[in-house]
Amino acid sequence: MADRLEGAVATQRRCLDEVDKRLGVSRQIFSGIWWTVAFWNACAVFNIWSRTQQWGFALPFAPDFEKTATPYAIAAIGGLVGGPILWFTLLALRFHALQWGRCSAHWHGRIPTVWPQVEAARNGQLIPLIQGIGLAVTIGFPLAGQVHFADKFLVGTSRDVTGAIYAGNWHDHLMKWISPVSACRDFIYDNRDSFAYCEFYEPWAVCIFAVVSFFISTMALHAVFFGAKIKKRKR
Repeated sequence: MADRLEGAVATQRRCLDEVDKRLGVSRQIFSGIWWTVAFWNACAVFNIWSRTQQWGFALPFAPDFEKTATPYAIAAIGGLVGGPILWFTLLALRFHALQWGRCSAHWHGRIPTVWPQVEAARNGQLIPLIQGIGLAVTIGFPLAGQVHFADKFLVGTSRDVTGAIYAGNWHDHLMKWISPVSACRDFIYDNRDSFAYCEFYEPWAVCIFAVVSFFISTMALHAVFFGAKIKKRKR
């Protein structure tokens, strides 16, 4: 049993080395960059979420956004800026799963390594738990944030040039079509002239970004949990 385990480990190590050489970058470097970006994004999502709920608390690893716009307007930043950052982390996760991940028969082996010591102890019972928690924090939480930001932003109030309320709920923001020129010129959001706002189009953009985030996440997570099986069927 021990010889078989050592042989499997040696085979996996050779496979990982081959992928490193083919891509011109080591798995450890790729993993380090991925976890840094993903963890920073999760912290930024928490800070934006905290701002929208006015908790008055922010993590020190990302901007606190306390002086940025209003609790409602900051939700648009979370969706329109945070969305593409999440797409990058998801696509990078999928890339890892389809490249280095093919060397592993287990889903947690298709996730970027947390640190070298974890890789050395990959057969331990704690590794799937660590990788699972890391995935929930860096992927699951930002995905939930996309839904929250869309909801928070779409219940904010927009006003026209006369100061009258134009929209203040999902239906009004998404269903009242208006020309692009007027939308970006004649409306303010949450009583802030300084916040660049385009009625109708910006709310739709926030919603579309959230949908795209979930679509890309299904691709990435499918590669993580089923990538190896798909690879075997193609042979």
